[in-house]
Amino acid sequence: MRHIETNLKRVVAVLCAVAMGTGLTACGNSTSTTQPTVQTSLTPMTGVTAEGALGSKPTIKFDSLPYTTHNNQYAILQTGDGDVVAENQNVCLQNLVINTDDGSELDSSWDDDPKDCAVISSSTMGPDYLYFFVGQKVHTTIALSYNLDETSTSTGSTSATGATATNTADRLGGDFADLFGRSLAGSGTADLGDLLRANDITAQTAADETSSSDATSSSSDSSSDSSSATNTHYLWVFTIMSATDVPTHAEGTEVTDLPDGLPTVTRDSSTGKPSIDMSTYDASKVGDDLVTQTLIEGTGDEVAEDQTVIVQYTGWLTDGTQFDSSWDNGKTFTFTFDQVVTGFKGLIGKKVGSQVLLIIPPDQGYGSQATGSIPANSTLIFVVDILSAS
Repeated sequence: MRHIETNLKRVVAVLCAVAMGTGLTACGNSTSTTQPTVQTSLTPMTGVTAEGALGSKPTIKFDSLPYTTHNNQYAILQTGDGDVVAENQNVCLQNLVINTDDGSELDSSWDDDPKDCAVISSSTMGPDYLYFFVGQKVHTTIALSYNLDETSTSTGSTSATGATATNTADRLGGDFADLFGRSLAGSGTADLGDLLRANDITAQTAADETSSSDATSSSSDSSSDSSSATNTHYLWVFTIMSATDVPTHAEGTEVTDLPDGLPTVTRDSSTGKPSIDMSTYDASKVGDDLVTQTLIEGTGDEVAEDQTVIVQYTGWLTDGTQFDSSWDNGKTFTFTFDQVVTGFKGLIGKKVGSQVLLIIPPDQGYGSQATGSIPANSTLIFVVDILSAS
């Protein structure tokens, strides 16, 4: 069974890939600083508790088993002892999935210490789920409830197991995808429920159970209702492990010994927003390969290929035409390297806090395909401020 941490990121990756289309900023996180007034319409549930030290893997207990779950229910199992979480902080979680039929653990991110991290914002996440973050304390543990036997009234579509979509699967997946900075806005090409069920632990578990059952059953059982597969009642239990502020721009040491032929980058003295002067750009000196030049050397850890990265960026064509900017969109950009053009891998090995100039040749950009306002076979020039990597 794959870790829930991996499943969350797979949901994010699929949603982001659908949303991106013609622009990087389809996956951005808001940088608004106004704190929301947070409430939730989800229903509290009783009869479930968590034991163990705050900030450690909890042991989930039930008043009785099987424990009846319904969609759109929650319980705050442990109140944390850390700092209060604020909007626009980078929040990291540990996760458990518990079978409420027998209380067994189905999946965990605690064993290998992976953590899901994302910047949370009222602009990208609805109040039903923002409630579980903004105003909560670090080390708080919260349970959200699944019941795959309860059918959805929203999509009417079916999962890989043949079971009808659940409200919780649609809503939880959508809002957790929004938590991780992704959006389906404007894509019009995929149903959120289908995307979630194709990648979420609930659908995967039911599919595993169905597959195992099919392998030992006779052909006369093939018409049985696959929605009756076991492990359809869950608690998704997550613990807030940390909440840290994210800088707004690169901070570090200015690099002065730059090679000849590069465009000249300047920055707003108050915001750090970059501007570019293409008059100094000389393609004959730069060459045809990917250029990845540090402009400000940060002091953070080096970016790794398997991390989720938060940046500010602006992109230009070689004639100086700006085609996209997170600064102008009012959003940072959160991504993994399988979600962006190949040339963005030039950020791997750069330190968090750095500002990096990327000159991306067509074969590592959008190639021979025109994309939005970007003509085919375009060399792309980006200035990227690396704000976080986790």
